[in-house]
Amino acid sequence: MFKDAEERYAFIAASSQGLGFAIAKALALTGYRVIINGRNSDTLDAAKEMIIAAAGNRVEVFQGDITEPGLPAALVARYSHIDVLVTNCAGPSPVEFQALTAADLGAAFHNNTISMLALIQQVLPGMQQRGFGRIVNLLSTSMIRPIAGLDASAAARAALAAALGSVTREVVREGVTINNILPGPIMTARTVAYVAVQSASTQRAPGEVMATLTQSIPAGRLGTADEVGALCAYLCSAAAGFVTGQSICIDGGLTL
Repeated sequence: MFKDAEERYAFIAASSQGLGFAIAKALALTGYRVIINGRNSDTLDAAKEMIIAAAGNRVEVFQGDITEPGLPAALVARYSHIDVLVTNCAGPSPVEFQALTAADLGAAFHNNTISMLALIQQVLPGMQQRGFGRIVNLLSTSMIRPIAGLDASAAARAALAAALGSVTREVVREGVTINNILPGPIMTARTVAYVAVQSASTQRAPGEVMATLTQSIPAGRLGTADEVGALCAYLCSAAAGFVTGQSICIDGGLTL
């Protein structure tokens, strides 16, 4: 447990399941008091109980769709002391390039760029005033390695990283770091859904599609959500104070 985490609060967007949940659990295990977020109360309650079982009663719940206007301000009104922010939002469903519409792009940029920037704008001043802050954006390797069907997702996530370049240089002197995690194929429900879409579009069995995906990864396997959580926990620690402005792939060597 990092000593500095004892009385620090971490908000993890979209963290009732998947990678967000794994990150929340990892941060709780390192000592942070975590605030988990999601839209479904039952899923949130289940996630809360699992974190309590793993790390003790170091978890609170902030229910709501963080992409809705006004939610970031409501979060800070309720929790004025947020030392760690993990931005996270499910990407758009896979769409073939020729079928991609302006509405698809608009939704992707609203959810994965604009809403995440709004969160950062709300919590950043407090971090600067307190002289400590960790912001980690959960993005995707699709922003640097093209993946068929994920064009809108790649564009929106790359835009978020680009929009933060200047402010990242400004706030590091005040003890605030901003980094990006770029997961590759991780065994999550979203990866299973992607495999299903590819199976339908190529008329190949899901198992065959999954085997092809696994064989393309130098590590010979998909990653785990806990591995992503462990990386995020390090980036959110005091030990990572000299790491900022980085986009770190966790993909078993796929982007090499």
